[in-house]
Amino acid sequence: VSTTLIIIRTLIILLCGIAAANIASEIKHRVIHTYHTINEKNMIRHIFGQQVSHEIVDDILQENQGLSTKRLPLCVMFVDVRNFTPFAASKTPEEVLDFQNKLFANMIDAINKNHGIIHQIMGDGLMASFGAPVSHGNDCANAVRAGEEILGATEKLVKEKEIPPTRLGIGIHYGAAVTGQIGTELRKQYSIVGNVVIIASRIEQLNKEYNSQFLVSRNVFDRLPAGVHGKSLGFVTLKGENEPLEIMRLR
Repeated sequence: VSTTLIIIRTLIILLCGIAAANIASEIKHRVIHTYHTINEKNMIRHIFGQQVSHEIVDDILQENQGLSTKRLPLCVMFVDVRNFTPFAASKTPEEVLDFQNKLFANMIDAINKNHGIIHQIMGDGLMASFGAPVSHGNDCANAVRAGEEILGATEKLVKEKEIPPTRLGIGIHYGAAVTGQIGTELRKQYSIVGNVVIIASRIEQLNKEYNSQFLVSRNVFDRLPAGVHGKSLGFVTLKGENEPLEIMRLR
């Protein structure tokens, strides 16, 4: 065998070895990346619990939006079930739980479908936000659409006699909030903190005063697409606030 042939064979073996090493390195890199992606996705799902749909978790990952503390504009919604306390007092625990499951199933579906996050579910209501940690276009429109779907689904349940006559109150406000994880390593929750949360809650409570079901601030209404009808209830100074806020009635 000639020296030239030996050299060529040696170079081929060397190049194959280098190529194999590069391929192995790339495979290792992809496996590690996949492992970290799965871990990150599982961590996000663990932190959010059942607050969000899987689609939102995927959007968070795709847009590289972490869960670090940040200040964001977002929409906050409060929903309250009217006269829940006397209702619960007159029913068995099983009847109350059945009522809650039927009612909240529709609320959760409507909020998830419209890109919202559920932060709290109480016995007689819930709190949700739209726009954090990932915005999905017009967050105010998404929130109002979710509210309308919640009211429509509740009316359908009543009409079909799945639940007794039920009246809801919904309040929505738009503003800046600080978002991030709150808790310890054992238990963390993605939360929002800011005056927008307090104002949204106060707006929801105004439904009792106006005998309405769906109120939003002017901040929200001005961001809705054309064709959405609402009636101004004038300027109201909410509890704890110095500046009056214009309230719009949608229902």
